[in-house]
Amino acid sequence: MSWRALFQPAGRRGARVYWRRRLLAFGLLFLAVLGAFWAVAHRGAPQPAGAPVYAVASPIPPSASASAPASPPGAAPQAAPDVAGGAAAQGAQQTAGPPASDAAAPTTPGAADSVSPAQSAPGEAPTACQDQDVSVRVTPSALQVNRGGAVTFTLVVSDRGLGPCDVAGLTRTVQVVGGAGPVWSSARCGSPAIGPTVVSPGAPATFQVSWSTRSCGAAAEPVTSGAYDVIGRVGAVNGFGGTLTVS
Repeated sequence: MSWRALFQPAGRRGARVYWRRRLLAFGLLFLAVLGAFWAVAHRGAPQPAGAPVYAVASPIPPSASASAPASPPGAAPQAAPDVAGGAAAQGAQQTAGPPASDAAAPTTPGAADSVSPAQSAPGEAPTACQDQDVSVRVTPSALQVNRGGAVTFTLVVSDRGLGPCDVAGLTRTVQVVGGAGPVWSSARCGSPAIGPTVVSPGAPATFQVSWSTRSCGAAAEPVTSGAYDVIGRVGAVNGFGGTLTVS
C-alpha cells in the first residue's frame, strides 16, 4: 500500500466510507493502547496510605486454643497467652490502678470557667475598653439655636456585648464641624466629658457637655449663622449626632 492510497482511498464505494472505517480502526486501536497503559499503571501503583495491612497469624498451640477467646472478624490476630503465667498476669491487671499518665493528666476547664479577654472576672476591676468594644452616639438638646445661645450635647458610649470595660483611657469629645472644618471641640476648648466611665451590656456610660455657640480661642466669638454637624468621638470611634442650625 502506497502513501497515496492511504490518504486518497479509492474503491467501489465513496471516499467517506473508507475514511470512516479508518477512523473507527484508529479509535479502537487508541482505546486498546490506553486500556493497556492504565492496567499496567494501576497494577504497579503503590498502595494508598491508611490501607489496612493484614498480618499472618502464627499457629496457636493446641493447649491454648481451647481457652483463648475467639477474635472478632477483621481483628488483628493476637499472640497466644502464656498458660502458666496467664492467671497471675490477669490478677495483677485487675488490682493495678490507672496508669500514671492518665492519673496525672490535667483536666480541661469547661467553657463556663474560661474568661474572655474582653471580660473581667467577678470581683476584679473592669479591663480597659478598646475601640472595637464600644459604639458612640451623641444627641444635641436642640437642632436649632440662636447665636450666643447654648446647647447641650449628650454623649452615650455603649458596650458591644463583650463584657464590662472602662473607657477612662479613651478620649471622649464632642465636635461641631462647619464647612471649613471643626469650629468647636469639647476637648480642645476645655470642656471635658465628665461622668462614670465603666460600660457594660445594657448599661452605657453617659456624658454631657455644653456649647455656647462660640468658637475656641482667645476671642471666642460667636460662630456665623449656618448649618453645623455634631460628631461624638470616643477613641477612634465616631458617632454622627445630626445637623445643628445656628441662626
